[in-house]
Formats: sequence, C-alpha cells, structure tokens
Amino acid sequence: DVIGIAMEVAQAEYRSGGCDTARILHIDDVMGELDEKRRAGFLPVLNRVRRAGSQVFMTCTQDNWPRELSEYMLKWQVNDGHLVEAS
Repeated sequence: DVIGIAMEVAQAEYRSGGCDTARILHIDDVMGELDEKRRAGFLPVLNRVRRAGSQVFMTCTQDNWPRELSEYMLKWQVNDGHLVEAS
C-alpha cells in the first residue's frame, strides 16, 4: 500500500527532525509495491531519513533494489532458517 509507505516515511522524517534520537524505519517489501518511477521517487526520501541518522530496514521477496541504494545497503537473507549476509 503506497499510502501506508508514504505515511510511515513521513512519520520517521518528522520524528527524526525534532530530536537527537535516531529512528528505526521498517518497510516491508516496498520495492514490490512500487513501479520503477515511484521507486526512483522513493530514493530521495530514503536518503533524507538516512541523513537524519535513522536506520532503515527493508524486506523484499525479489532482488529488485535500485542500484543507487547499494552504496549504503547491507544485504542479508534467510537460508534454511538462518540469517546470513548476502553477497
């Protein structure tokens, strides 16, 4: 749900701007919900949240992340019930 994603990100931006405490933002399968144009528009929002010192955790069912995220992204995957760093 695109509106739900927008609301969650807006809330994280708002809270990060008003205090010294970094926030944690969890977004579930966002890239599966957005088309290519909306994914590109989502990147500046993620960058603002990151620059505010917040952590962003995003889950996915497909490896369809924009290349621009790879500079800041650590990738993990679940294999046979174990969390392992992805290459």
